[in-house]
Amino acid sequence: MAELIPPPDLAPISLESLTPDQCIDIWIDLIDTTDALLLAGLRHELGARDDLREAYNRWSVRHRLEHDRANQRMMDKLRLFEN
Repeated sequence: MAELIPPPDLAPISLESLTPDQCIDIWIDLIDTTDALLLAGLRHELGARDDLREAYNRWSVRHRLEHDRANQRMMDKLRLFEN
């Protein structure tokens, strides 16, 4: 079976050799990048016709509601096992 091995400069870094501050910096960079990708996706869907901040707020509300419903379903299933 052939495996693709990235060149050393593209290989994932080992977190074991990093300080806690460096790990936090990586986490913050990941969150910033994720937010930038989300906003780019929203902008792509909207084009120039809508306010990006308002679109993000609508997406955030929908996302939180879906998350809350999923958590409620999980809690309901767990309650079935308690009895």
